[in-house]
Amino acid sequence: MRVKVTYYLEVISSWCYWVEPIWAELKRRYDGRVEFEWKIALMRRADHPVTREQCDWFYRRSGMVMNSPFRLSSAWLEPYRDGLFPAASYVAEAGKDFGITGD
Repeated sequence: MRVKVTYYLEVISSWCYWVEPIWAELKRRYDGRVEFEWKIALMRRADHPVTREQCDWFYRRSGMVMNSPFRLSSAWLEPYRDGLFPAASYVAEAGKDFGITGD
């Protein structure tokens, strides 16, 4: 029996950013024995930061938990979008459509 692991990610989530090295290590360690895939799992509108200050708070919290020596930047946040940031996920999914299977 072959094990399949699916990584559900939100492309702009800081938690997904921090887990990338662990994901890469799991793929390296279990290469050939486990099938790895990823799928987009969009966060709800209410889960997104609505201000740069709130985004900075999320980044401070996740960075502290991960003992990061640096902080992610909220400069990308455009509050007028009202919590919807689908473009990053669309780009990731488009890569799959063009045959890119890695992350």
